[in-house]
Amino acid sequence: MADKIYVERAPGYRPTGLDMPAAMAKMKVPEVAVRAYEEMLKWLGAYGCVKEGNVFRG
Repeated sequence: MADKIYVERAPGYRPTGLDMPAAMAKMKVPEVAVRAYEEMLKWLGAYGCVKEGNVFRG
């Protein structure tokens, strides 16, 4: 979809069809971010729970 908007500059394209993909992205992104953060904490182990580390559970 982005190629039609930015690369090809399709003259007949109207951005009214972006509401559904944007809503789906807003729902999916937080879930993926939390999963990635939890996986990173598993890799770091106890180091992920101390404030002296770069990443800690707040």
